[in-house]
Amino acid sequence: YFAKTRTNVSGKKIVRNTPWEIIFFALGLFIVVYALSKHGLVGILETAMLSLGNLVLPLRLIGDAFLFSFLASIMNNLPSVITVNLTLIHLHQNSLVFLNVLANDVGTKFTPIGSLATLLWMNIIRKKGEKDITYRYFVKIGLVFTPPVLILSVLALWLV
Repeated sequence: YFAKTRTNVSGKKIVRNTPWEIIFFALGLFIVVYALSKHGLVGILETAMLSLGNLVLPLRLIGDAFLFSFLASIMNNLPSVITVNLTLIHLHQNSLVFLNVLANDVGTKFTPIGSLATLLWMNIIRKKGEKDITYRYFVKIGLVFTPPVLILSVLALWLV
């Protein structure tokens, strides 16, 4: 509809400029994550969370946050939120839902894979000939700045 109401945008141009590789990557990612969740990923997360259960609360929350963030950084934050929510439901830990959202949002800054928006942004700036931000550079910067942001955010959430 939008393409037909605007004279400078055509449906063919939209289809031609769509980053199909990212769309297929995301679709494949959701399929793989769904299969992993059905075949043991939730159990692995449960075990990891239970192993942090003996720590004092702020350290346990920070540990869970890093676990959730790591998951988001390797599988993308959207399927990671769903997977962690399934784990929280199974463990009767519904009180950690805000920590899940926070950690999965911050965790996207560890790797570009963590966020579809970041992948799209990197694709757009590469196509426009802007400075090419490599995955390596993104991870290097993310490893410096993301951990302190995550820790401070978790502590702020804990205080609330």
